[in-house]
Amino acid sequence: MKILFAESHNLDRPDPLGSHHYIRLFQQDGHDCCWLGPAVSPLHIFKPDIINRHRFRVWKEGGRDLQGIKWRVPFSPAFYYNLPLLRALTVGRNQYRFCLPPLKNSLRDFGFDQVDLLWCAGPVAYSLLDLIPHRLSCYRIADRLDQFRRIPPSIVELQKELIRRVDFVIATSQSLYEMVCEVRRQDVYYLPNGVSDSFFQPKLPLPSDFPNAGIPVAVYLGTIDTRFDLEIIEQAVKRSRGLYFLLIGPITEKALIPQINQLQQQQNFSWLGPKKQSEAIAYLQHSNIGIIPFFQNDLTEAVNSIKYYEYLACGLPVVAPPLRELSHMKSPIHFYFDQDSFLAALNEADQERTKNREQYKRFAAENSWNNRYVEVKRIVKTSNSKKELQQQGSREVWLSVVVIGRNEAKNLPQLFESLPSGNELEWLYIDSGSVDGSADIALLAGAQVFLLDDKSVFAPGTGRHVGTLEAKGRWILYLDGDMVLKKQFGEFIEFLKQKEDEIPSSTVGFFGHTVNRFVDAEEKTTGFLSNVVFAKREAGPVECWGKKARYHGGAVLYQRECVLMAGNWNPALNQLEEIDLLSRISSKGMAVRALDLQMVEHITPVLSIQDRLMVNFMPAWKGKKLYGTGQVVAARIREGGLLYFIKSYPYPFVVIAGLVATPLMYLIWAPLPLLINLIIAAWIGTKKRWYFYLVYLGNVLQIFYGFCHYYPFKPGYCKYEPVKN
Repeated sequence: MKILFAESHNLDRPDPLGSHHYIRLFQQDGHDCCWLGPAVSPLHIFKPDIINRHRFRVWKEGGRDLQGIKWRVPFSPAFYYNLPLLRALTVGRNQYRFCLPPLKNSLRDFGFDQVDLLWCAGPVAYSLLDLIPHRLSCYRIADRLDQFRRIPPSIVELQKELIRRVDFVIATSQSLYEMVCEVRRQDVYYLPNGVSDSFFQPKLPLPSDFPNAGIPVAVYLGTIDTRFDLEIIEQAVKRSRGLYFLLIGPITEKALIPQINQLQQQQNFSWLGPKKQSEAIAYLQHSNIGIIPFFQNDLTEAVNSIKYYEYLACGLPVVAPPLRELSHMKSPIHFYFDQDSFLAALNEADQERTKNREQYKRFAAENSWNNRYVEVKRIVKTSNSKKELQQQGSREVWLSVVVIGRNEAKNLPQLFESLPSGNELEWLYIDSGSVDGSADIALLAGAQVFLLDDKSVFAPGTGRHVGTLEAKGRWILYLDGDMVLKKQFGEFIEFLKQKEDEIPSSTVGFFGHTVNRFVDAEEKTTGFLSNVVFAKREAGPVECWGKKARYHGGAVLYQRECVLMAGNWNPALNQLEEIDLLSRISSKGMAVRALDLQMVEHITPVLSIQDRLMVNFMPAWKGKKLYGTGQVVAARIREGGLLYFIKSYPYPFVVIAGLVATPLMYLIWAPLPLLINLIIAAWIGTKKRWYFYLVYLGNVLQIFYGFCHYYPFKPGYCKYEPVKN
């Protein structure tokens, strides 16, 4: 099996981490392994430390072979980092696409342009899912990356995208496991860190620089960074003269260096700098207590500390704060809560160190990397079997048609009659509490039917959200239950299926014109209105794949994966869920295109003049909740992307700006407010229709009301399977 590890550390790191152990065990098991990364970039020229200089050497050499494992360091002009421009999500999504020479060509020289398992150790590996053909992919998450200041905040979104796309996820702590489960539920595994067999070897000779003070030694082995509570160590050094404190490891938090230099003046403290793992073992074996002096915060609560197992393997009692992962394991440990309890725990550990030595080693042996590797092999085997069953036992679905509706029994038969059908298609109907037998009609038509539960919001986005989760197609056609698909768009779907490889880059969706068919209370047609959602000039011909659009209606054709990547339809929005989704799609550099052809006929009830006014100006009318604009504003402020939403739907915000500026303009020149607002109304008239200024004026109240009535939730639903007599 060919395995590509996409990593953020050097392969020859002196203190190996989880992936270092796994790739070595895979290689020893006979697999062909390659370690990719981390990349070098122009940014690293200005960071001439030992690690980066070494990384540049490996890049210049074209890669290395370390004990049978291939190591490739790519060069990328853009490196995902928390600096202006570089922190953009686009950089994170595409870092490996920017490589020079192209990464796939470089990996081809190593024989890794196609692999069996793509092992991702960080979200930056996202672009490899498209660049490197693979049978299986996984993401091993070992840290709360959003808590590191050098990592861009957008890592949260990038990580979610990676979690959704890989075949399985391995989380090293309970906190991380729960975080992943908020994004996906299936194929997520909790597998903590482990310890190398080398820590169980017989006692090594005393190192020459080991402290010889004749008192017990409390040792810390690991990186000294923002997690490290140096204050508690400083106080302990001064208050506990009968205990020697020894720190081993690199200092990556430069602000701590002056304080450590001062502590070096104390007779019972020393920092020896970094040591290779083979050297560090001797220091642990000759020490008396292992310490983990970490702060308690979101970062450390997600840590499953490797050093904990290493201390136990060397027979050391461990003193640490009650971090969640350490508490969860119910393992031998001495917890502390403050300075006084830290000193008490150190004394208690020192007294018990010989009594429980074998217990410590047994616990560590149960948590060896070899045992963890056995579990990894089981997970890979299970994932392989699942993929084989999917390929053998299920048909490939190219198009899913997702229909949402409530009490649409009269229209559903003609809707389903208008839909395309075939072996590569599926129909899904998501019902929002119908009482007219709509679910049974959809079931008889051949659709899978899902019922929203009574606690869910019966909004259009709710049904589409559920339909997206349940659909299996590469493309999803979203329709409402009161629509009928036009023949022209059915023909375009066939055209797309034949020419899918030719669609413009970054295009993820298409839609056409909506024709409103107005019906009165007696279900009689009273008229038609074409080009409802957008004007004819805003669309393009099919042969040119239409024109890039800034908005669309409820009838739209999307790539399923891209909808999920953007976070899916927001189920908590009562209106404008379409523009909300498109603004998030656009923020990721993707586009939807408008086609100059008829897509659907929308059956629309005729409204009285009073109803029209109320619908446009009131937050709610006759049971309809009309404050979706404000809900979207609240959602975008909370989750990000407000500017993209305003760009997609600028009109009400321009109207608000004109109204807000009125007092100031009046002070400048009395007629100025009227003139400016007339210009705004004329501008909207050229873009839409003249009366839309009044519509957007009505949006003002709806925005403020909806902003205060946005309540995110996860919809509950079940598959509808009627009881057979």
